[in-house]
Amino acid sequence: MLAVNKLKGKIVENNLTTDVVSNALGLHKSTFYRKLQGTSSFTVDEAEKLVNLLGLSSEEATDIFFAEDVADTRKT
Repeated sequence: MLAVNKLKGKIVENNLTTDVVSNALGLHKSTFYRKLQGTSSFTVDEAEKLVNLLGLSSEEATDIFFAEDVADTRKT
């Protein structure tokens, strides 16, 4: 499950707009919104582009793209 609010927060923190992000992903704005709403899922390639664009750490990426029901196997 996608943590939409965290993703939107990271977009804002990076002073980006959804138009800029959707263009960077090569998506039409309406497709990007559908993915945010959960109607469609981000592909691995799109998620990787988001991680790079937003400068997400591996922990932040895990928190956003695997918001629930995923075991945390990271070494601490």
